[in-house]
Amino acid sequence: MKHAAGCKCNVCKASGELSTHLAIGEKIHAAVAAANDVEAIKIALQTASKTDRFLGCQWWVGREVTDNEVGYEARFGSAFHKVMEGVDVKKACAEFDVEEVDEVAARAKAAQAVLKRWMASENPWALRFDAWRHHKEISIAYNIETTASRLCANPTEDTHDYADRVADEIPGTIDLLGVGSTQKFARLAKPAPKPDAVLVLDYKSGFDIGAVYESGQLLTLALAACRLYSVEKAFIGYLHAPGHMEPTVYADSIDAKSLQLHADALLAAYRSIGDGRLRPDSYCKWCQAFSVCPSNAGALVELRGKKALATAEDVGGAHQRLQEMRKRFAALEAQVDAEIRSWIAQNGSACRPDGREVDFVPRPFTNLSQTSIKRALGELKGAKEIERLRKLGCIESGERKELRVK
Repeated sequence: MKHAAGCKCNVCKASGELSTHLAIGEKIHAAVAAANDVEAIKIALQTASKTDRFLGCQWWVGREVTDNEVGYEARFGSAFHKVMEGVDVKKACAEFDVEEVDEVAARAKAAQAVLKRWMASENPWALRFDAWRHHKEISIAYNIETTASRLCANPTEDTHDYADRVADEIPGTIDLLGVGSTQKFARLAKPAPKPDAVLVLDYKSGFDIGAVYESGQLLTLALAACRLYSVEKAFIGYLHAPGHMEPTVYADSIDAKSLQLHADALLAAYRSIGDGRLRPDSYCKWCQAFSVCPSNAGALVELRGKKALATAEDVGGAHQRLQEMRKRFAALEAQVDAEIRSWIAQNGSACRPDGREVDFVPRPFTNLSQTSIKRALGELKGAKEIERLRKLGCIESGERKELRVK
């Protein structure tokens, strides 16, 4: 679909807004962070890893969102990826603030052994993927409108943004890309046959990965790689190393028809940007725009008392409702926590969706407080000891603002 200069349709309008946001994104990020001393603001944009969310709902694309802090599970996965690429495990864990160095090392070692065998023909197609040309941690941008692909810069380590992307593109990073021929004995043929397929593998260290053939991320990466290398077949898969079981490669093959269907779906989603429709679903919990999405407006309206917080009474009422909601949730949390503890006490450890185990672990602890000092030494001697520790710098003092009900 071609659009004339000055076209005012939703697609062109959204594309223009995205291009503008990309140009000013860093300025917004810096200005907001500096002025308000809060988490940085960024523009939410489509990437391969967000494909399923993008195909389901497009409202969030182009919205200003908070750049949330990366959780431990994600940092563990990043360290695991680095070690799989050949980075020293201690260096990788230090970079992502991961304490479980031995666990990362053990998972990576086991995963590399499984991957080596799988690449050397222990796969459903008995193909020698190890003889193909390989690229590790390679980023490709697929142009949704033109259907062309190009190599692009890897995302930044801190913000995970693709700095050189353009409005019509959906970029993504492939952990292991292979390019080669499916012809029998291709590695022995002279001259070497032209590549006719790509291999796209994604490393996963969590527990819940889903079916390979349903992964929008893998399909987008495969489509981008096929267009880049002018081939029409892809092998896609996960190298899964969750920790509670042996690493496994789950894989599937994708033909030209399936790739075209995915390209059509991406185009339809892209041309729906800006139409205002909301499609809440299971992917909402991962959405960066969750807190500003109109689908949550009802809950916010209730918390605010069905009006803007304009007076002292409005603010006080909102604070009371928020407190009451927290109390109700705390009661539910305590009930479920008790059930979890009871089950584990009777049955042993449980496995979480992120691949980690939850169990009782004895942890020695020490406690030193001003109250415990006075209890041990008495009121007078305790006060003198506390003052001595304060002069030595052992007791730090400061002030923080807390909301309290008087």
